[in-house]
Amino acid sequence: MDRRLDATTKYFHAAISDAGTDNRRAFYNPRDASAWYMFQANAYATDRLNWVPEEAARIVPALTRIGEELPTLMSIGGVEERATRIMNAEKSQPDGGLFELLVALAYKRNGWSDVEFVPEQPGISQTPDIFVAQPRRRWAVECKRMDRSGYQAQEKARSELLMQPVHDLATHLGRSIVIRVSFEAELSDVPDDYLLGRAQEFFDRAHAHAWRDEFGIGTIRDVDWRLAHEVMDVDDVYFGSSRMIELLIGSYDHQFEHNIAGKWRPSSVRPLWASAVYQASVISWRNSSYKAALRKARHFKSHIGKANNQLPGDRPGVIHIGVESWSGINVDSFRHFLNAVE
Repeated sequence: MDRRLDATTKYFHAAISDAGTDNRRAFYNPRDASAWYMFQANAYATDRLNWVPEEAARIVPALTRIGEELPTLMSIGGVEERATRIMNAEKSQPDGGLFELLVALAYKRNGWSDVEFVPEQPGISQTPDIFVAQPRRRWAVECKRMDRSGYQAQEKARSELLMQPVHDLATHLGRSIVIRVSFEAELSDVPDDYLLGRAQEFFDRAHAHAWRDEFGIGTIRDVDWRLAHEVMDVDDVYFGSSRMIELLIGSYDHQFEHNIAGKWRPSSVRPLWASAVYQASVISWRNSSYKAALRKARHFKSHIGKANNQLPGDRPGVIHIGVESWSGINVDSFRHFLNAVE
């Protein structure tokens, strides 16, 4: 583990050495996400010099709960073997295992006297994740954690292709701009130069610009630097954070995704924090297309079916579904509605 943490540290420091430039790299090796989780949890718990806030927001709550409840967790049968799989065989995808640990812990904390992980029997038979029991009650428990959907990942990648040329042009011209756009079509149907064309129109006109067409509705304007300068005269701010976006555009809307780029000077203490920002472009966007919302808010009926096949026939069973999303409150509410109907 020490060797893995050392490798993770070197990988991270190589990535942040390019902070403030256009050479953005991944913070960790995806083949060892478990070591990255340990690295981030330790950074958060100690000096926070190496922590990445958006990563810690996902990682720290789960590991904090495990730490707080460690004696209770250690009383669960088979927990050592399950933890070993998380840290080794499943080190590229530890989230599912962590979800199982937290579900088992919840049963133990809520009065189920016997809680134990069921040993896997690969190639022999399907098994549930956990057995729980009380006097005169025994249940089988299966856990399914849903990652972010493939459609969401494709949409996010497509948004990057639409927005990067705008950032490049703004940087080349030394202009700092704010774009707010609500797409009314799936991003796969939006022309490659859609946002770039709108930005070029703005630069040519040199005044605030608004538009509406078959692909969406949007506005574009210059950054008002007064708030950012007032705060950054006394504070460093994590570049790309909700706070930085708030300083540049005046508010932070959780219904929008925010894509930011710029030229900035890294803090001498925390390289991911900016001590000065020279130029920035912020694109706040969302997809209001019903078709896109429907595809992102997919129900989990198929996961229920697969989980049901792993439950034994000699006792009742329960299936716990964990969902991770980056789609915003409206899409998540829509997902819950569709799941309830389904």
